[in-house]
Amino acid sequence: YILRDKVDKRITGIIKQIDTDTTDNTGLKQLGRYYLCAMNFQEYSDNHISTIQKEIDKIESIKSIDQLSEYIGYIHQYDINPFWSCYVDYDDKNCQNKILRLVQDGLTLPNRDYYLSDDTDMTKIRKKYELFFQILCQKLSIHITPPNWESVISIENQLAKISWKESELRDISKTYHKFSV
Repeated sequence: YILRDKVDKRITGIIKQIDTDTTDNTGLKQLGRYYLCAMNFQEYSDNHISTIQKEIDKIESIKSIDQLSEYIGYIHQYDINPFWSCYVDYDDKNCQNKILRLVQDGLTLPNRDYYLSDDTDMTKIRKKYELFFQILCQKLSIHITPPNWESVISIENQLAKISWKESELRDISKTYHKFSV
């Protein structure tokens, strides 16, 4: 994430420089303005909050496994991937082919170690994650009844315990289970 943040800062700097450039490059300037508009959350925050609240209302109305399955299918179309994600990629054993991959997903933090490790850095990150959760609930005026951190972290800890380690995820012999449908 450090690299991503550095790249984001550099891209923003380049875009701002393009916007102030006096040469006549209209297309490039339009692209820069489009990017900056997308990055300006505050201008559209009421709409974002309204959209998020609608999703929370949908989640709170779920009363059965069938409704949960339907909702998970619905949010996958927006690239929100609880439990698993799927995408097309090159076949690990034949790079001439592309295949549909189904992989574990559902953790908010990058991998299982962030939840299960007693390392000092990981403990600090979990504390910051808890603070983030509380601030998010406050700022977005999310009406989760109640905004229960213990429930959220309990579910994520359970998912972390059954998630594969990073070394297992890199082991092609463990992850390669090709079949036709």
